Amino acid sequence: MPRASRSKIQLSEEEKKRRRREQKKLSIRRARAKMNEAELEERRSQDRERYRRKKEQGKIKTIKDYTPLFHF
Repeated sequence: MPRASRSKIQLSEEEKKRRRREQKKLSIRRARAKMNEAELEERRSQDRERYRRKKEQGKIKTIKDYTPLFHF
């Protein structure tokens, strides 16, 4: 059954991208909520590996890489 009414307002490309990003985040959040323990652990290991690779490539800064804010 089609929706009763849709607004005829044309969205800008930026607004379309923003809405799409929000929907994608929501979709990912729902998928993660449905994961069982084995799937969740597999996902976590993938995330850890991705983080380790990015850190080795220098895309992620560690605390020691930041400049100090205050000099006393």
